[in-house]
Amino acid sequence: MKKTENRNQPGEDEDKQVTRPEEPVQAESIYSATGYVSLYTRIRDEIIDISTEAEAGVFADSHKKAGSGNYLEAAQSIKSLALSGNVYAQMLLYEYYSRLDQSKEAIMWLQRASKKHHPFADFLLGAAYIADSEGLGRTVAEGQALLVKGAKKGLVDAQYVLGMWGINSYRKSGDQRQYDMGVRMLRLAAKQNYQPAISMLKGLGADP
Repeated sequence: MKKTENRNQPGEDEDKQVTRPEEPVQAESIYSATGYVSLYTRIRDEIIDISTEAEAGVFADSHKKAGSGNYLEAAQSIKSLALSGNVYAQMLLYEYYSRLDQSKEAIMWLQRASKKHHPFADFLLGAAYIADSEGLGRTVAEGQALLVKGAKKGLVDAQYVLGMWGINSYRKSGDQRQYDMGVRMLRLAAKQNYQPAISMLKGLGADP
């Protein structure tokens, strides 16, 4: 039987469609669901758009070093950019120091990046809080709130992850509210022509 869901009435503020999940989003789903190979791959186009040719070269060189497993050299090569306030360098330092198992240094750089209100930095920080809330002295709710914040800003990664969480939660609990939240999130991602969201909605028998 085709599943039905409640729709917002025409004219409702779309921002109200983004609601915080009632149960924890699983950390592993956040890292795998959007399918990016590396953080650099995910943010490369933005880096190219905002960087000088010299800066773009530094980023590309750091990515090459990281690809060879030289994460410390990769981190050192972009640290000056990060110290100057470059949010992309700060996010990449989070990834590199995480690979080096230097979690304290990693999260420090990610928190700096999030203070610049970049949606993807919020997304990553939310994922980190959910994955290790106790170790970081944070709560899962804080992590979820950051994912919702990213979704409200139009970040397709956050919209898709929250959408999949809602659908998976519904399948486990049968809670209609979680299904409705999941479909709303997937629709927001589908509006940005995000194919995994479109495919999921079709599979559910729900219009994109």
